[in-house]
Amino acid sequence: GNIARLIPLMMRALQIGPKSGHEPPSTARYRDLVACQVKTLSFLTYLLRGFADLMRPLEASLAAAVLQLLTRCPPEATSTRKELLVATRHILATDFRNGRR
Repeated sequence: GNIARLIPLMMRALQIGPKSGHEPPSTARYRDLVACQVKTLSFLTYLLRGFADLMRPLEASLAAAVLQLLTRCPPEATSTRKELLVATRHILATDFRNGRR
């Protein structure tokens, strides 16, 4: 259904970021992008329980996205960082904690 179509789109949205080798900008737009990506990740973690079969092929990508967001989240974005840590905690509470490659 709709969730099966949305999951790959949300995973692609998590991969948007500065070009390889470039420093992330410290602009309000960039902070908003990271905040939106963290909210998307939070929604995906909600889907882990009900749609694990759809999420299983994306397990390694999900783990990579979490690591990428942890490194790219601006230090001054404390509420975004907190939400990211909560989403990470939810992932660690599931079978997806291994992040298999």
